[in-house]
Amino acid sequence: MARRRRRRAFGGRPELRLAYGARARPLGRAILELLPPPPPPGTICPACRGAAAGCLACRRWAHLLRADDPVAYRRLVTRAVCAVQQAPDAPPPPRYTPGNAGHSQAQLVRETTKWIVADRSCKTTNVLCNGIREGGLSKHASNLVSSSSWDILLHRVGDLLMCYILRHSSVFLPVKKSDYLQVTGVPLNIVLQKRMSTSTPARNKQSRSIKDKCPTCYAWRNAQMTPNISGGNPVSSSKAEFYSSDNAQKVDALPSSGTCDAVGIIKPKCSGDGCNCSNCFTQKPRKRKRLYSWQRRSKQKQVCYEDRSTELSKLNKSNQATEVKNQRHSLQPTADNTFLGANNGNNFPQIKEPGNVPVLSSRKSPSSVLDIMPSQGLSCGYSTPGDQSTRPQSGPVCFNCLMLNASKCVSVDSPIRRHGIFYNKRVSKNVFHRNNFTSKRKGTDGLFVIKRIFGIKECCINFFHCNCDGSPTRNSNCLCHWLLQQVKNLIRNSKRCQYKKLFVKHCSAKSKVAEDGFPSDNVANEGSIQHSMGGKSAYSDGSFAQLEAYSTHQQVVSFVWAVLTRIIPQPLLGNPSSQRSLRLNIWKFIRLRRFETFQVTDCIGELKVSYYSWLSKIGYTSCSCFVPMRKYTEVSSGMEEQRQNNLLRCWISWLFSDIVIPLINTYFYVTERETKRYDVFYYPKSVWRNLTSNAIASLNAQSFRTLCGTSRRAIRHLYRSSTVRFLPKTKDMRPLVNFKAQSKDVILSKCHLVIKKVRDENPEMFGSSVFDYDSIYKNLSSFISSVRTQLKELKVYIVVADVSKAFDCVNHDMLLKIMDDVLKGDEYVLRKCKKVVYSRSKNAVYRFDSNVSVSNGNSSHDFSIQPSSSGGILVDQGTASTIRKEDLQRVLFEQVKCNILKIAQNFYLQQVGIAQGNKLSPNLCSLYYGHLENSVLLNVLHDGKINSGEAISAPEYLLMRFIDDFMFISFSKTHSLNFFNRLRRGFVYYNSYMNDRKYGFNFNVGSSEHCHNRLYKGDDGVAFIPWSGLLINCENLEIQADYTRYSDIKIMSTITVNMHSSMKDLSSKLSHYMRPKCHPIFYDSNINSPGTVRLNIYQAFLLCAMKFHCYIRNLPYSSMSKPEVLHIIKSTFRYMHSLIISCMQGVELQSNVRPVLKLRRKETTWLGLSAYIRVLQKKQSCHRDLLALLIAEVGGYGCMDRDSDSLRYAVDDSHSSMFWRFRY
Repeated sequence: MARRRRRRAFGGRPELRLAYGARARPLGRAILELLPPPPPPGTICPACRGAAAGCLACRRWAHLLRADDPVAYRRLVTRAVCAVQQAPDAPPPPRYTPGNAGHSQAQLVRETTKWIVADRSCKTTNVLCNGIREGGLSKHASNLVSSSSWDILLHRVGDLLMCYILRHSSVFLPVKKSDYLQVTGVPLNIVLQKRMSTSTPARNKQSRSIKDKCPTCYAWRNAQMTPNISGGNPVSSSKAEFYSSDNAQKVDALPSSGTCDAVGIIKPKCSGDGCNCSNCFTQKPRKRKRLYSWQRRSKQKQVCYEDRSTELSKLNKSNQATEVKNQRHSLQPTADNTFLGANNGNNFPQIKEPGNVPVLSSRKSPSSVLDIMPSQGLSCGYSTPGDQSTRPQSGPVCFNCLMLNASKCVSVDSPIRRHGIFYNKRVSKNVFHRNNFTSKRKGTDGLFVIKRIFGIKECCINFFHCNCDGSPTRNSNCLCHWLLQQVKNLIRNSKRCQYKKLFVKHCSAKSKVAEDGFPSDNVANEGSIQHSMGGKSAYSDGSFAQLEAYSTHQQVVSFVWAVLTRIIPQPLLGNPSSQRSLRLNIWKFIRLRRFETFQVTDCIGELKVSYYSWLSKIGYTSCSCFVPMRKYTEVSSGMEEQRQNNLLRCWISWLFSDIVIPLINTYFYVTERETKRYDVFYYPKSVWRNLTSNAIASLNAQSFRTLCGTSRRAIRHLYRSSTVRFLPKTKDMRPLVNFKAQSKDVILSKCHLVIKKVRDENPEMFGSSVFDYDSIYKNLSSFISSVRTQLKELKVYIVVADVSKAFDCVNHDMLLKIMDDVLKGDEYVLRKCKKVVYSRSKNAVYRFDSNVSVSNGNSSHDFSIQPSSSGGILVDQGTASTIRKEDLQRVLFEQVKCNILKIAQNFYLQQVGIAQGNKLSPNLCSLYYGHLENSVLLNVLHDGKINSGEAISAPEYLLMRFIDDFMFISFSKTHSLNFFNRLRRGFVYYNSYMNDRKYGFNFNVGSSEHCHNRLYKGDDGVAFIPWSGLLINCENLEIQADYTRYSDIKIMSTITVNMHSSMKDLSSKLSHYMRPKCHPIFYDSNINSPGTVRLNIYQAFLLCAMKFHCYIRNLPYSSMSKPEVLHIIKSTFRYMHSLIISCMQGVELQSNVRPVLKLRRKETTWLGLSAYIRVLQKKQSCHRDLLALLIAEVGGYGCMDRDSDSLRYAVDDSHSSMFWRFRY
């Protein structure tokens, strides 16, 4: 029995599924859902009464979609999304009647809009009427639902159904791939806002005082208060003391002066219900008054004056006197627990009030909050068991309780913030920031470092006390004093360490430069570098041998470990096993690629608490104050081990965050290289200064001028500057400009939209420009279909060329003159929309304003959709803004003439060329070279007939240009040779010349000793020319993907590995690898033969299999079984086949091109299995079990390559010879 194929659910945008759920359907399906059930077979349809043509009620899809329908109508019915309102908010659908009353769609929309505006009972807004209620005249949405496609739909569904859809449904039209524009219904941003507001969690109603309460201090206060509360019975002095946060003054209370509540807490008596006396704790606390400036200065001086080294000795001497004094009093507290919990860290000195009832004051004590409190008589947590008999059994917490209960909770999934090590050019004399090792006070503070390491809050420190068993001499077994001394040694060693000597010893770059044959003195002597003034020659001198003078990962690890062993005391580093594991984890951290993450569990690795003797001694077994506080600290079995592991995580994460990362920041410039993709390189700061200084000098000599004096200050205030960083290449440095400061410029965004509208309306001004694979596919498909017969008889001549430094050689005055001619309107109108985007990773909905449509000022109804970014739902807001031509010219003048770059501390003005990376740059550059084509190259291609006025016949050639990359295809050798020679001469008037190393041609061009031909031939002897990521077959113009760029790099450097991947992560990664190679240009049978179509699929799976091996090999451990991995791989095959079909359908609906896919799902799966087997056979030691499963799986399909020539052609190794040279 054949398996029933499951029907695919409609995808759509996630924003629509979140708002409407299953009600979001294609427009055609939503219309059919409004109809009654079809009549039984053999009966007459009551709607059309048995007419021969039928109607929508009886024929359904056959009546709605027909074979001769235009592409725009088919796209409307199948791609537009419609969500009909539910029953309470909308009446039932009307009865279907075929035909209409002779109204056009525009008239029907106009009347429906009037009904909606006049209906006062309608409380919700409709996008169709946006701008009309406020008196606006623009009808952007009305025009979109009045097109010819909607006219066809009106004639097929009738007037009543169309009116119902316009009034009681939300319709979203597809715009520019993954964008949708709402044209009817309640605005989506309002729908989602209501949906999110009703699901607000109740925890937001919780009071702030409860949220901000420290649970540890609250539990400790309860532990201190509960033993002291009784019904008037006398208690011992050790149980009757309560210490406030800072000065620990005692609070007295008499049992007879108040009443006891339900929980046994004594409250003072009041004279009346509305009493506002100071005895009542129920009154609102007064606003805290800040001390005067002279009081704050006096307090700060007093704190700084204390000697931190003698704190503990003074503390021990004061404890004895305090304990004697405490024995004279037996007092009861009168504070409410809730009140005490809400005042964490505040001081409550004793204030006498009538009735002998002391209350708590909010006045601060002048003592330091970092001081260990002098009157909290509690012994140290680490001592001999014999001393516990003389120790009091309650009071403030000991060192063990403080460390185990008050330390911050560090999750194993917490990331180490390594993004700060990249692109740091600052040179600092201090290796560590003062916040790492010292507090804001003068001098060092060991207690501050301990609090920073373990994340202990200030309010918790106030409960801690250590008196070394009440002895005037320091106890040698005291863990608190020992750890404090070790931390002070760490601080002292960090100041005395000879960092520079260690750096020169382990990471010296002199020897590496000397090995290349260049003097090693250039590394340290910046003044000896000679800068060339001649363009690229500045990058070809010997100083750029330092591009290879980076420190290896092993050198960086060696330097970091040498510093760690010199500044961190030996006991804190643990035993030799822990040191080996720690160095291995540091090496894993150093070798991470650019976008990989490192978590705390990666820092821990194989480290254990038992490796650190001082961590093993911290526990509840040696704690004396734990017994009376046990029921408040929620300690269960195994909790001690968990909290010891948490202390280990705190210590190791601090080691990486505050020592390893600042050390790398100080001595290395960390960056990636253009030819090595995501691999990270560590350049010593001295080497990087030499590289950047030479690059800056070259830029200054070519097209930049240093700003100084008045001009610099004036332009700095008038215009924005952009920062620059340099990216190392093979032989030079590429400047990368960061235009983040201009990304939110509203006028710049409007100018960008206007230029895009001009490009769509007047493509001839941009010449033969193409901007994506869709444009290339459309032009190439139409050209091949027109010359298909000549391809079999004539030879094809191809020329490929690239403009040298296309963006840097643009003439400013000429570009501005071209833009003046292009902007023909006096003003442009921009429609404002609200864009709704849903983020799956963050599970959040974002809404922001966006200008998405532009029209000329003379025609307020001629709007064209211009999305500012892809992916989202656009909701028309009914408002528009205008921008004049003068404003556009001013913005263009600033972007072209006033491009200021900030490099280090200097500002540079670009005199020639435009900034690469700016939002306007691609369109401006394409327009500039489009003008070059129209004025110079077009006359050459037509043999001079344009200027002479002779008749021009349609030439049989194809010219495409992707910004600055030309490709010319012709059947005439003379024609192609003339084009090639004209490019070689350059264009002096446009300041443009070709790059001699980036030519490509498949015929003899004569004297070409200076031209490097990029013609590629594999082992099968077939010649290809690479162009813009494509390999073009020189014989039949078939298209393959260009993988030659992987021959010089490692496959490992092109991926980002999640160290803790799950099945879902691996599946998404493999699917992501397949997505770029699923464009119809590779699989359309109108362009490629069946063998080439299957070869493209096979090669895509080959690369995916190589990345799969690199990904699996980088995982530290994997809990996935081999059958699970096989299931993930097979799901990748199904995903690619479905994605190819989806892309084919999308291109067919968006353009007039009709692609043809002759590929079965079974063939895709067989090609994928064959590719994985072929790649993993070279790595059998790593994938022996998986290979057995793959071979068994492919055996179930039989020998498909024997029966199919195209499959046998695809899996032939000679056609994929470049892959066997890849390093993976």
